[in-house]
Amino acid sequence: MTRHNKANLLNSVKNVATISITKNSLKFLSWNIQAPSSAEGNKFDIKDFKNILTDNDFICLQETRRDVNLTGYRVESNTHKDNKHGGVAILVKSELREGIEFIKDKLCPDYLICRLKKSFFQQKDDIYLVNVYARPHNSSASTTSH
Repeated sequence: MTRHNKANLLNSVKNVATISITKNSLKFLSWNIQAPSSAEGNKFDIKDFKNILTDNDFICLQETRRDVNLTGYRVESNTHKDNKHGGVAILVKSELREGIEFIKDKLCPDYLICRLKKSFFQQKDDIYLVNVYARPHNSSASTTSH
């Protein structure tokens, strides 16, 4: 290997290191929250609820019914127009946002996909995180077409 090739290799390794993740592991949570509101108010304002969420790097929520927000996270939502049922959201810690890309279909708000880029997460292949809300078969909303 020539000196020029070694220098190019070292430069490319330095560039990858500056845009890749430094964590050894990631934490994921999937939770059907059955609407962001409860008898106690907005669940996102309840300390215990937020503590459970913020202990994770990636959060998949189902039955969000509307857009949600959580400080320190990039949030992507896919909701029904009427906000009465279903809806999904994926929340990703802000420090990881450069390593992800969202894929969604506005015509079918019951799923959302997050692509974890292999170069950022130092993996052989991209990883796809899929969040799906499967409506109950006896739900009046299950007859709604997409």
